[in-house]
Amino acid sequence: MIIFAGIKHPSFGQGSEALAELAGLTVPEKQVERITKRIGQERVAERECEVQAFLSLPLMQKVSSPIHETVDLAVVEMDGGRLQILTAVVPRHCPCRTRHRSTERDLTMRKRRSHIRAIGEKTRSAC
Repeated sequence: MIIFAGIKHPSFGQGSEALAELAGLTVPEKQVERITKRIGQERVAERECEVQAFLSLPLMQKVSSPIHETVDLAVVEMDGGRLQILTAVVPRHCPCRTRHRSTERDLTMRKRRSHIRAIGEKTRSAC
């Protein structure tokens, strides 16, 4: 808990205050610093040992799978990115026509058609 407070707070003093407030432990700031640094150095030494052990392995063991039983199937997915897929035109007789989503292009085309129809009606009525 002391180490957690030491690494999660901006200063060891704030870690000490958090321990006093949350856990009811009175741990001096300097002790939080010493313990946190000591455990941190131990973790760095462990990591260095693991790195050296890995580097001393032969090449084939370095590149082998860490899983002893490998799978026979792999699934690869592609990101569509900016790929635009337009929906197919829904027939007028389709009962669920209102549930189909229209694309922006479909909406634009509908607006143009209705505008052209309106212009045509105005011209006919003017004659």
